[in-house]
Order: sequence, then C-alpha cells, then structure tokens
Amino acid sequence: DSSFYNIPLALHLEGNLNQDVLIQSLEEICDRHEALRTNFISVDGVATQVIQTQTPWTVNIVDLQHLSSSEQEIASQELTQNQAIQPFDLARDPLIRANLVILSETEHILLVCMHHIVSDGWSMGVFLQELTDLYNAYIQNQPSSLKPLPIQYGDYTLWQKQWLQGDILQRQLDYWQKQLADAPALLSLPTDRPRPAVQSFAGAHLPFTLSWELSQKLTQLTQEQGVTLFMTLLTAFDVLLYRYTEQEDILIGTPIANRNRSELEGLIGFFVNTLVLRTDLSGDPSFNELLI
Repeated sequence: DSSFYNIPLALHLEGNLNQDVLIQSLEEICDRHEALRTNFISVDGVATQVIQTQTPWTVNIVDLQHLSSSEQEIASQELTQNQAIQPFDLARDPLIRANLVILSETEHILLVCMHHIVSDGWSMGVFLQELTDLYNAYIQNQPSSLKPLPIQYGDYTLWQKQWLQGDILQRQLDYWQKQLADAPALLSLPTDRPRPAVQSFAGAHLPFTLSWELSQKLTQLTQEQGVTLFMTLLTAFDVLLYRYTEQEDILIGTPIANRNRSELEGLIGFFVNTLVLRTDLSGDPSFNELLI
C-alpha cells in the first residue's frame, strides 16, 4: 500500500489537442505492452504475474477552465501530488493511471503514473516516444508506425528465470561473494542527527544542477582520460565520501539499465538493477589513478 515505488510523469501540452486521439494513443501503448496489463498475486506465497487481455483503466478528464490561472496552478499541483502518492493495489488495479487536466482549449497537462514493478526510467522514455509517434500518426488518420514488439516482458522474465539457476547462478554468487568479501557494513557519515537503530526509510532527495563552466571542465577531463562521464562523476563522489568519512573502502549502489539485448530496448517493464561498485582508496592514490 506504499507509494514509494510510484513513477509519476507530468507533461505540459501546449496547442490544440485532440483528446480522443490522445486516449487512443494511450490505449494502444497498453495494448502493445503486456507489462502495463499485468497484475501480481500471491500463489502459495510466491508472487505470480497475471497478464490481463484487457485492462479496465480509463483516462480521467479534469476540466479546470472555470478557475482563474492562480487557482488552476494550485489545483494542478494538488492533482499532481495526489496522483503521485496514491498507492496501487498490485493484485487488482491497472498499474498505470492517467489524468488529463484541461486548462484551456490550447493548454493541457497529462499526468501519468506507473508502478515501478512494471516500469523504470528507460521505460518512461519508451512511453514518451511511442505516445508521440502514435499521436502524430493517428491525428493524420494514419496507422501506427510502430513495429510489432519481438518479445514481451513475460518472455524476458521466463528467460531470466531459466538462465539464472544451476552452475550459472552459483558462478554469479561466487563472484559477488568474492567482490564483497569483508566489505564494511555501513558508511560512517558525519550526519547532523544520530543514525536510528532501526532503518526508517524516511528520506528525501535534493536535486541540483552543475554550472556550464563546471560541466565543460568535467567533459574535458573525461575526454583527456579516455573514460566516460559516469566514471569521472563516480570517482569524484568516491573522493568526496572518503573526505567526509576517512574510510578507504567505499561501496556505492548505482542503477544500471540491464537491457543487454536489442529485443529489450523497446519494451516497457522493470529491467533496472542496482550494481554495487567498490572502490579501494588505500595508499593515497591520485584522482587520475582512481579514475582509470
């Protein structure tokens, strides 16, 4: 019943909008992707996918044209917040929901929310691209330009389950047990308040942007060292954590797309995985030594 794994999306649409075509495009996306028509039930204590032939979801239309612009802004923010925090019932609810907010004839907000169990960040990009392509085709009375999907998410889960067993599973376990042997249990950050005895998961996030000048310098360093920008930023983060904690053994969890086959690139589904990256800062290495 938690909203922690909701993935909300808000699209501000300007210009004339054909509501019927937009809804048709959204319905086609749900028809294309079995993940968006999937529920999850417990069978003898085991989570089991149930793929629905049709999903009873509808796009909720919210007309705010009668409100002033300031009232519209407040109402839109409330709708956005409420949709983002409303939990899904994994066994019964469609795991995608949408609200179309009408501000005027030429201004709308499309609010979409998916549960993380059927989606991830990459999937939201797939969703946006398909919505754009389908709407542009249907508004011109053209058929869908999207190619049929070669596989569905259920095919991937079956392949993954069949692959990750026996000797392969044991090799994977052996590798990670070796990689994480004697790893520190936690990172002793100098926090403002005492660490609670029981993890509460009551956290938050603080978005920020880098200046253009700093971004250019990071890009230049990355190119000079022949590495990726991710590697440069990861190394900088490792060094920052070392300076805060003076711990030489740093472990960072980072999400990876986990789509290593071309058939998976156009699917909506939960593929993302968290990878543990361990860095040894003993021996006073230079930044470039850590980087490469």
